[in-house]
Amino acid sequence: MPNLVGIGNSQVPTNAMLGGLAYKDSVGEINIDKINTRSGDNATCIFIYDTTQDSDGGAWRKKCSTQSWFTELPNEHRGQRKDFPSLAVIVGTNNKEITIYDGDDPNLSMFIRFSGNNAILYNNPTCITAINGCLYVGQASYGLARYNFIGDSIGRFRSSASSRGYKGPDRTIAGRINSVHTINIDIKPFDIGTLQSNTVNDVYAAVVPGAPVDEDTGLPRPYVVVHSSNGVNVIKDNGINITGTNHGYPSSLKCGIIPEQEAFLAHHNGATSGNNIDVISLRDQYRLKGVNPDDFAGMGYLMSNNTYKTRATGTSQRVEPIHATNGGGNEVGRYYGYGNDGYYNPPAPFKWNSWGSACRNLLHKEDALLMGTSNKGIIRICEHHENLQGALRLWQHHSACSGWMHGNSVGSYLGGAGGSAGTETSTLFDYSQEGNNASVTGTLTYAPVADGADLLAYKGFSSSNYGRATETHDLGDSANVCMMGWFKTTYTGNYQYLCSIRDSSSNQNMGLALHTTGGHPYFYDSSGHGIYQANTENDIRDGQWHHICGTRENRGGTAVKTLYVDGKMEAQASGIQTINMRNSNQFNIGFYSGDGTTISYPMGNGGTSDEYGLALVKFSGGEQVGAVNGYNASVPTEQQVRKIFHDERKLFYPNAKCTLYGSSHVVVAQDYDDSTGIYYVGTSAGRSDFRGLVRINNTTTAVTTAIAARRGLVVEQ
Repeated sequence: MPNLVGIGNSQVPTNAMLGGLAYKDSVGEINIDKINTRSGDNATCIFIYDTTQDSDGGAWRKKCSTQSWFTELPNEHRGQRKDFPSLAVIVGTNNKEITIYDGDDPNLSMFIRFSGNNAILYNNPTCITAINGCLYVGQASYGLARYNFIGDSIGRFRSSASSRGYKGPDRTIAGRINSVHTINIDIKPFDIGTLQSNTVNDVYAAVVPGAPVDEDTGLPRPYVVVHSSNGVNVIKDNGINITGTNHGYPSSLKCGIIPEQEAFLAHHNGATSGNNIDVISLRDQYRLKGVNPDDFAGMGYLMSNNTYKTRATGTSQRVEPIHATNGGGNEVGRYYGYGNDGYYNPPAPFKWNSWGSACRNLLHKEDALLMGTSNKGIIRICEHHENLQGALRLWQHHSACSGWMHGNSVGSYLGGAGGSAGTETSTLFDYSQEGNNASVTGTLTYAPVADGADLLAYKGFSSSNYGRATETHDLGDSANVCMMGWFKTTYTGNYQYLCSIRDSSSNQNMGLALHTTGGHPYFYDSSGHGIYQANTENDIRDGQWHHICGTRENRGGTAVKTLYVDGKMEAQASGIQTINMRNSNQFNIGFYSGDGTTISYPMGNGGTSDEYGLALVKFSGGEQVGAVNGYNASVPTEQQVRKIFHDERKLFYPNAKCTLYGSSHVVVAQDYDDSTGIYYVGTSAGRSDFRGLVRINNTTTAVTTAIAARRGLVVEQ
């Protein structure tokens, strides 16, 4: 059932009993008193067209009084309103129809309808987008239709050169109802070649800076990205169609577009059913190392014969390995994790096993890729433009929130969520890509980090109650390491360790703790060079939640240790001794062990009251990879640590929700409203509305097909 609803905690609950396409109360930011109506539409796709975002701010709407559709009399295909709505709700249905509803009208009245063969809808619509007065509609088996409201024309892209479009006196928009036409007239509405396939799965459009003016619309031409069952077409703003073979993209292909970065996103399965994301330049179809167009170091060009060229050398190489290696190609690393040699063998930091198919659209918002998956809920990947191998990523589903994980994460623990207290006697799950679960010795207890919050705090750490992961990781003989976590405590009797690492071969250790003197955060290693917060007046054993992070990195042969407290760098030392952590095989949670056997300095000293707790403990590191301008991708930057703190601290507020609502982690649809900064995610349990990492609202009616959101309005099927 599609619903148009409001936003925020004050949202009126969904009234699923209405049936069909329901438009509900809107709250706040749009100039509509009330929206409360419904239709019987069974939507296959939905798009909200905000004409104020067009190149002329929607001024074209007032310049169409001579067009055929403007002068139409009201009928079953045309509503009362003459001019095009400022906000239009466009719904494709399973009876080969497109209906545009007037979003300026509280009753969401029908504005115009396109139906059946005369409107070149030979099959049910699969996808919709609109920009600068043009509506683009994809279909299975029948290509991509374009309805040009400014130029008053109907046309079509197809895979066959003899029928790639038509435009003529009888192909005005008003002629969609009764006109007789011949489909094989070779009068192209667009000066392009052919589509990869007539089965169109996804379409996106965007105007980039410097775009030429379209003579039919008087507005800048958009780039139009068409994903079909055989691959990708990019119709450039100069009218030239970039085409080739399928590029490894399957029939399940979904896409997104990043106009400010002049790039588009392509999800594909690869040759062995892996799941990858490509970021590809709109202008020349170079595959980008990152989404920053100024960062061309790892760009490659995807050619029609499945070869790849670097701009630097022009050498050609086969691209199959990027599809066929590394666990069947299950690589988010196609997006961020390339090596310096191009797109071969993406490193482990961005392998994420079996995250399944990406959802209907890929979103690039809040400086991150927002991706709904078929078995892991939401994955967010936040880029770092200096070296994207050091990007942050985060996982949220119905019972966990990993928090931001950096680079080569080798363990992310205590991210359980759900808001119910209990005990754990078996396993602390690893929410990183490694799946390096920690075993529990004894019994740990957990409870919400604050009243009504989702995220859980773990406590009761002692010499007989703790967690340890034992998978071996090579963190290097120069020990590029990061440890971080959240804690609260009032215990003052001794050292307290959030976490520690031990290498059984070198018998060396590292750990993150509170110092026994003054309660200062302390980053220790057995080489004898621990550092701690210098501010002697700041004792944070105050029963409040705090975040500490310690990093150790090799900067051009010089070891540098850095300590962060609540997002700020508080201490740093350089020139310290080398410590060998090539066989790190004890990742200790809530304690320190100098000999690998003795359990020392547990967090909270066994306390189980609400004054103690530990959450979101994370380990990362490894050999320095791909340093750029002195930046080491193995450890986070000061900016990244600050982001981690500020984003995650909101999870510790009373009533803070951080999971998908309900018990499903299968994302059906998603969208993001730029005007409100709210991210909408739909599952079979309902819709979850996120501002940042916090779920601020939910509905309880299953989302089955699509979500669209603009200017505070939300439409869902």
